[in-house]
Amino acid sequence: KKLPVKPVFLTAADELADIRLQGRPRADIEADLISRGYTSVPANSGGKVWTKSMPDGKTASVRIDPAMNRQPPLGYADEVVHAHKEIVPTANVRAGNYGPPGTSGSVSLDEAGNVISSPNSNAGRRAAHIPIR
Repeated sequence: KKLPVKPVFLTAADELADIRLQGRPRADIEADLISRGYTSVPANSGGKVWTKSMPDGKTASVRIDPAMNRQPPLGYADEVVHAHKEIVPTANVRAGNYGPPGTSGSVSLDEAGNVISSPNSNAGRRAAHIPIR
């Protein structure tokens, strides 16, 4: 019996477009990332940053963040457990992590793997915060 062959991606964009996050449990996402060759470090947010360097000189990143607790809640996208898909130049990754977009050159993607063209808009922030369980 032949085992299914996993596709091999050459770019960070293709790698991240193939990963589904929305609505999935964190533990399942992390097991999937491990099987794909990602490594993790603690994130400043209290979550984890999962990275995998790719042949195109970019690093595919999945950042998993806990819910932001606000009292009273404001209905923001970060008030639920969520994940981010990001691409960062591999040269700017330090010890498995990287700085904000202005300093690291990171680019945010939506769940489908599309670049978020206006990440500071309300729609951009909603698209960048992918709700998980």
